[in-house]
Amino acid sequence: PIMIDLNTWLQWLYFFQPRYGSLKTFIARKQTELDGLLLLETSTHELFRLPIESSLTHFEQELAKMNVRLAVGYLCTSIIFEHIHVNRLPLSIYRQVMHTWFIVLQSSATFGGHKSIEPMEYILEFLIYLPALIGQPLIVQELVLAPLDDVFRTDDREKKSINNRQKLWMLANDKQKNKLEMWGYLLDIKEWKNTTKWIGQNQSQIESTNERLFNMSKATENLVTDNTQLIVAQTKTDSILSTTTSHDYVNSDKEKRVISDNDSIQAAYEHIESIRRGFGVNCGLDSTGQSIVNNLQGMIERSLEKLSNDLYSEQGHFVLELIQNADDNQYLSNRIPTLRFILSSERILVCNNETGFQPMPKILKENKKLYLEANQKK
Repeated sequence: PIMIDLNTWLQWLYFFQPRYGSLKTFIARKQTELDGLLLLETSTHELFRLPIESSLTHFEQELAKMNVRLAVGYLCTSIIFEHIHVNRLPLSIYRQVMHTWFIVLQSSATFGGHKSIEPMEYILEFLIYLPALIGQPLIVQELVLAPLDDVFRTDDREKKSINNRQKLWMLANDKQKNKLEMWGYLLDIKEWKNTTKWIGQNQSQIESTNERLFNMSKATENLVTDNTQLIVAQTKTDSILSTTTSHDYVNSDKEKRVISDNDSIQAAYEHIESIRRGFGVNCGLDSTGQSIVNNLQGMIERSLEKLSNDLYSEQGHFVLELIQNADDNQYLSNRIPTLRFILSSERILVCNNETGFQPMPKILKENKKLYLEANQKK
């Protein structure tokens, strides 16, 4: 079947893997015999079968038949083979097809009579079958969410109660909500981020902690009320409390170290990601935005190359050497170090107030041999 995980559908793990090994290895080994088989492997190592041939007509026809799974399969094949990349897909044409399909869903729900359907169930099915690698935020936003808001408009009263994204979330089961949660974080859709599951865990942890504290308090009360063995009970209680406290300190120290390590790792990761985003890497830009970033990077690269060529040219290198040598110069304590270049058509006059700086004729007399050797090297 198209867009069905073959590992699950074939029950490969239980029936075939002990004899043939993993499904992926088996397919690679039988590549010549399975020449007509086209597969898509996801990041979770699922293997989906795709149709070999695909076109916009195939996609449109399967949507008209309400075969959402096959329609998604044809869309994946078109992106992989016909358009190679998501950004090259003619989004306006495919968006119009989805817009028309949404109108059909809406009319079927309104005028279908006893055969009326729930449009949101089909839209939810489309989102669930769409692989994350193929879908990406661009496809989901342009082909699903944008026409969804255009066709299934809600008035102000309905917006206050429930919107289209909330309807999709309410229709989804637990497995489907996991997929919607992924789209929610990729597209920043708060209705699909499912933050309540984390709140639920925190509440259960608090309740269990309160229950343990309550049981400990009841045990302490029982020990105190036992007057006949008050001293023994007090000793036991002290030992229990001291042992518990020592364990708490140890666990607390371990937790602090783990939290500290995690914080440092997270801080380092966020620092690297901020640098990458600053250079336009993995920013989730569309083709237009990425093109602008590439052009700017090219301009910076050319500017740096020109700057390096100018600095390390013969003239620029001479100036850099003079500036670098100034680090070793000595000046009188009551003078501010000053270096001045006076340019003319005949010469470059260097004026310097460092200690021991001498006019050129005197240098030539004292260091004539050194000067000649320097000229020969040039």
